[in-house]
Amino acid sequence: LIQRFGPKKILVTGLLLNFLLCGINLLGEHLLHYLFALLLLGVGWNFMYVTSTSLLTEVTDLRKNKVQGFNDFIVFAAAAAFSLLAGMLQNSGGWISINLFSLPLLLSASVLLVWFRFKNKVEIKTA
Repeated sequence: LIQRFGPKKILVTGLLLNFLLCGINLLGEHLLHYLFALLLLGVGWNFMYVTSTSLLTEVTDLRKNKVQGFNDFIVFAAAAAFSLLAGMLQNSGGWISINLFSLPLLLSASVLLVWFRFKNKVEIKTA
């Protein structure tokens, strides 16, 4: 998909899917909300993760394996930390607080994508 549509479109699609899943989660807590949100989470996360990892290896000239390994360490350490935080948020504030907490993270990722695009720090090739 990245080669066919380009990394920018896949990243933006991943971000939009994650925004959509937050919206679905804020609409209710029924089984269908969870099912659709989990589907969108899986696809959106993979779109963003695989695309950003492929872009990272493109912009790194030396020691690609070490850079990618360090990136994976940071990503999965953050995933573990946020999993623990999600449990605490669920316990203290409920389902809505978890989803509201993720919105600023998605907004910051969107701002960074736009900023990198306009500043040409990381060239994102389009198909």
